[in-house]
Amino acid sequence: MKILILSVSAGAGHVRAAQAVESAMRERHPGVEIRNIDAMDYVPAPFRRLYTRGYVSMVNSAPALWGYLYELAEHSSARANRFAAAMQRLQAPRLFRFIKQFAPDRIVCTHFFLPQILASSLKNGSWTIPLDVVVTDYDIHAVWIEPGVSRYYVAREALAYRLKSRGIPAEKIRVTGIPIHPDFLRKIDRSSVMKEMQLEEGKPVLLMMSGGLGMGPLVRSVEAISNLPHPLQIISVAGRNADLKAGIDAIRPANGCRIVSLGYANNMPELLTVADIVASKPGGLTTSECLARGVALVAVSPIPGQEERNADYLMENGAGLKAANTEDLEYKVLTLLGEPERLRQMRDNAARIARPRAAWDIADGVIADASRAVAPSP
Repeated sequence: MKILILSVSAGAGHVRAAQAVESAMRERHPGVEIRNIDAMDYVPAPFRRLYTRGYVSMVNSAPALWGYLYELAEHSSARANRFAAAMQRLQAPRLFRFIKQFAPDRIVCTHFFLPQILASSLKNGSWTIPLDVVVTDYDIHAVWIEPGVSRYYVAREALAYRLKSRGIPAEKIRVTGIPIHPDFLRKIDRSSVMKEMQLEEGKPVLLMMSGGLGMGPLVRSVEAISNLPHPLQIISVAGRNADLKAGIDAIRPANGCRIVSLGYANNMPELLTVADIVASKPGGLTTSECLARGVALVAVSPIPGQEERNADYLMENGAGLKAANTEDLEYKVLTLLGEPERLRQMRDNAARIARPRAAWDIADGVIADASRAVAPSP
């Protein structure tokens, strides 16, 4: 049996979701042949730069415009959607050739790119390989929805309801949560991590992140929080943005606050184990990882669209707060530090709505569906 997992490197979350499914699948189904690729490696370089760098540039410099386009695409005409899908399909002949050559029994994708470029083939039945879609936010946008998709894996029941209301049969939908790496299920000794990172027991730890690509006003936020009149320790994660990390390294807190400055971090289970509060952009994967570790998340300046809706989900369930700017972040952090019972309740709420086994559940579902499809007829 062969499974192809496809992601798109426009933001780090889609890739991390694909890696989580791959890891779970290799762990639970070692006999399956798996390929996990970035679809952007199979399209022309100009289109790749426009698709990936264009997204990062827009959400950094013009988030309101991104929010407008997000809402416009949600309600745009079918003709406009068909035009966008056709434009993307024309950029992907190498991707189609690779799929034909690998000949997978099933495809799993963690980005709406593939359902869009296959839209016409899915509709007329000329595409015969079953296509599973893993939605990586706590809301679902219209661009994810294609009737020809074989299976949808979604974060929560509300998304299943929305899919059904748009004509997707209930039997095609599974509510699993968003896939995070199986390492988040490991038991980690908090004291050992605190000692390794030279952090003091009994002093609150705030984990401040800017996403894998290093977006947002992290330097300004860390500097402001590090000077609050409260004993505090900060772990800063700047992602792959070297300039951002250099800016963090240059901060000299006036009150002796300890700052642990990191670039791209591949030990998120450990970091979330020691964190009392997380301040971060609320991407779908980041949100799910915080929930899995039962950590309260302060959503910092969420991008209009998917991130705002992720933040709304946290607040609806009492598992997080939203900070519109640096001053608001200072106030929210001070409030939580001054109300330990409220912080404890938020952590309990986070653990209550977590679905840390999502990657395993998706892996098992994909393999079960594929096994039924390839089983010989009696």
